[in-house]
Amino acid sequence: MTTPCLKSIEATLSYSNAAGRVRALAGVAASLMLVGMAGAAPAPAAALASVAVPAAAAAESAQVAANSAWSPATALPIDSRVVMGELPNGMKYVVMNHANPPGRVAVWMHISSGSLNETDPQRGLAHYLEHLAFNGSENFPPGTVIDFFQSLGLRFGQHQNAFTSFDQTVYQLALPDNSVEKLDKALLFFADVNGRLLLDPKEIDEERQVIMEEKASRKSAGQRLNEAVLKRMAPGSIVGERLPIGVDETILGAQRELFAAYYNMYYTPANSTVIAVGDMEPAVMIERITAAFAALPSRGAAPADQDAKVTAYTEPFGVVVTDAEMTRASLSVQHLGPARGPSLTEGELRRDLMELIGSGAFNRRMQDKVARGEMAVLGAGASAGDQFGAIRVAGVRSASEPSKWREALTQTVTELQRARVHGFLDKEVETAKTELLASFEQGAKSEATLPAQAYLNRINSAIADREPIMSSTQLYELAKMLITTITTSDVSETFKTEMDLSKFMVAAQLPAMLPDGSAIPTEAELVALVKETFAKPVEAMQARATATALMEKAPQAGKVAESLVHEATGVMSAWLSNGVRFHHRAMDYRRNQAQVSITLYGGDMTETAANRGITGAAGSAWATAATSKLSSTDILDLMAGVKVEVGGGQIDSGLVLAISGDPADMETGFKLANLLLTDPFIEPPSFEKWKISNLQALAARDRNPASMLGSLIRETSMPEGDARFARLTEANIMAISRDAAQARLLELVRTSPIEVSIVGDISREKAQELAEKYLGSLPARERVSKDTMRVARTLPKPMEARSVLLPVATGTPIAASRVQFYGPDANNLPDSRSMQMSAQIITSRMIHRLREELQLVYSISAGSSPATVYSGYGVFGAGSTTQPGKTDQLAAEITSVFDEYAKNGPTEEEVEVAKKQFANTMEESMREPAFWSGRLSGMTFANVTIDDVLSAPAAMQSMSASSLKETFARYWGEGKPGVIITTPAGMELLPEAMAPGAANEEVPKPEAPKAEAPKTGPTN
Repeated sequence: MTTPCLKSIEATLSYSNAAGRVRALAGVAASLMLVGMAGAAPAPAAALASVAVPAAAAAESAQVAANSAWSPATALPIDSRVVMGELPNGMKYVVMNHANPPGRVAVWMHISSGSLNETDPQRGLAHYLEHLAFNGSENFPPGTVIDFFQSLGLRFGQHQNAFTSFDQTVYQLALPDNSVEKLDKALLFFADVNGRLLLDPKEIDEERQVIMEEKASRKSAGQRLNEAVLKRMAPGSIVGERLPIGVDETILGAQRELFAAYYNMYYTPANSTVIAVGDMEPAVMIERITAAFAALPSRGAAPADQDAKVTAYTEPFGVVVTDAEMTRASLSVQHLGPARGPSLTEGELRRDLMELIGSGAFNRRMQDKVARGEMAVLGAGASAGDQFGAIRVAGVRSASEPSKWREALTQTVTELQRARVHGFLDKEVETAKTELLASFEQGAKSEATLPAQAYLNRINSAIADREPIMSSTQLYELAKMLITTITTSDVSETFKTEMDLSKFMVAAQLPAMLPDGSAIPTEAELVALVKETFAKPVEAMQARATATALMEKAPQAGKVAESLVHEATGVMSAWLSNGVRFHHRAMDYRRNQAQVSITLYGGDMTETAANRGITGAAGSAWATAATSKLSSTDILDLMAGVKVEVGGGQIDSGLVLAISGDPADMETGFKLANLLLTDPFIEPPSFEKWKISNLQALAARDRNPASMLGSLIRETSMPEGDARFARLTEANIMAISRDAAQARLLELVRTSPIEVSIVGDISREKAQELAEKYLGSLPARERVSKDTMRVARTLPKPMEARSVLLPVATGTPIAASRVQFYGPDANNLPDSRSMQMSAQIITSRMIHRLREELQLVYSISAGSSPATVYSGYGVFGAGSTTQPGKTDQLAAEITSVFDEYAKNGPTEEEVEVAKKQFANTMEESMREPAFWSGRLSGMTFANVTIDDVLSAPAAMQSMSASSLKETFARYWGEGKPGVIITTPAGMELLPEAMAPGAANEEVPKPEAPKAEAPKTGPTN
């Protein structure tokens, strides 16, 4: 089980386009990362709603003059549903009555301190303390916290978790109901964390290696390069020296006194906020918070944050970092200075909106140029904003093939300069406004039925940013008003000012050797190149003609030939006259939201050694939608202001095309889907980008033991020698031509059996109308069934999973082990459900044994993957990363846990806890449209019925310890398990029976050591 107790450095170092609160409320995707550059710059999302915005400057000026409803000094509003207060000891609280999910309450505790408040000897203690919070307090002795909340039905990592960042530490509990008794227990734990931790030296010592394993699990070329840039991006600041994970000397050597000093300074009521959101009256929540925290002593005012010592750049400088495992060039030019601070007024929000519109216009321009093949980059964009209350960063970044770094950097800087010198076109600003308002509008329309988790995130972000807790509706209404006062010249001038990079850092992350044999640039060369580019004159951007409509005429609609309605759920399952299968379920649990999944069966089931990987190439067309008549940029423009997203790609059983968003705009989404199912076109630049990105991904995989393990899981469990299941290679990718991929795509859209799910806030009548019009018009095809492509799906009976020891050519000191064996088919419901519950119980055992006792791993989980496509090839397994030298022991210990479970089964207590966990999780999941979309989208192909889905909760509750044991032992005993070990080359620890250098050969089943009684403890 992967548990995100520490945000990844990539996520932590990303910075927002203007106000983080604005983006959070709008539901806009996370913005570009200027430091975390291991991947290509993400493309801006398509617009989500249509809003009339004046285009011409004259019309805008008239609107500005007419609008006097706003005032720069007016304070931003606060969501009226939020109740805030403070206890006499300084503890703050924020509570909100929100009955989604109904009958539940979730509670977080925000500590306003993270790694930036550490001293040099304390580097890593903020995160270490987060671990220790689960290792003993006044009311929760060591080893009891996780087990106690699991006994209530919570799953660690899902319902109980925590994370540490540069500026905050947050503890999280999502309770299974809204009983006062459970809320009191949650608050008692948080109160203990805030002022009554034991900080037992024994527990401190026993947690050291767990954190070292966590640190090791994150090692990669990207992590090394990011850290190297971070250490230099803020000269004189402590930012680069305060990574939350810390340093080895602190993790391995810090004693209790050092922990206590940080704990007593920053874990105080005045520096903390309890956040509660759920189906409970605010007065009751406040009463329980008061009862839990009032007894904690005040300990004075909130401590001041340590000065991060951030200063603005005073001169240009360069940073070049290289790594043998880097597979692309990542480039950035940025300016950095102290944080600007929170946005608190309408004037400051207006400024934020201008910045968002400017970066949106620029990023759309970059996307257009990349799609047209006019830039030698895989992605590029600009962004600006405060980060963790300490720094403000503004700049551009791009990613490219390593040998094209010079061209990519020059082009990116040139485009930045073009926008700064000449500003934006009216149409660019109009589109960016439309997209931004569309996202705000959709956020407002859907916020009433957002899950409590969304509100907890929103409130916590506002607390961290010290900004007002606004509602999405408030933001939308304010933005509608303020955007009418913003002109094209406003946006252009704001972008010019924000992106003044006259004093800059230019950073290049590159492979240690460039593929074309050219020299790695010096830092002085980088600075000179940027200066030269800035000095060159640039021409203004010229407007381009764009298409005016997605469709010239409506398609010839088909009809529903057969249909059946499931009485208990209202699910309609129907056949269209052309053989397309579709299912619909109306659900308003998420208001103003709907999702459509269109599955085309085929995929790699019918690939051969000659065309291995071609389905993925074909599916790339749906990542940048285009047709033979409409370019991807035409479609992007036409979808501006439409509150749906359309896209897709490859899955195991074929291709999937998804439509999601506002039901009011769903027909436009269906129109685009129809085009992509009748006349899809792979644009040459898009294909080249797909090929380059995949080659880079394969090269990265081949240099990372953890990634390689993931590729080997399927390969070693499927028949040896079958090209369909071999991991992709460079030769596979290079052998695929665009023409072949295009032919494959047309073959699939014209002949593949199709199964569709339409789920959400959309009526049966509307769903049927859209299905008939835009799916019923597709060419006729065979109906999907459990026997679809049966010949291709029929494999010889599996005997045993293969074992592999694979040394990986890497400098990253990380290895991985996994043990797996064959499990049930998905349509064998009794066995697949039994193995699923066993996986949950075994996961808990492994965390106790392999993490807490033996400290072999940071996180581990067992999982059951029942077979859906290839009968007989379900897989049950468990594995994790570990440090080199521990792989053989880890495999043996996993085997030992499996053996012991097969021999003795679970205890009655373990079964009861697992039943509560499943009851809790399934009650949550089965309310969600996403759950039903997933179940319905492949129901006919998988030969599963709605009654099968509905029967799952009762079936899980009917299981016994003896039945779980019998089922698991039967599958475990059917054949020798497979053992997969990947480790850095030269660091292999070979089992005795294996000859040296025998990579890709069978590994004997490890001897399982005698199992010991599990110890309870945290897994954060």
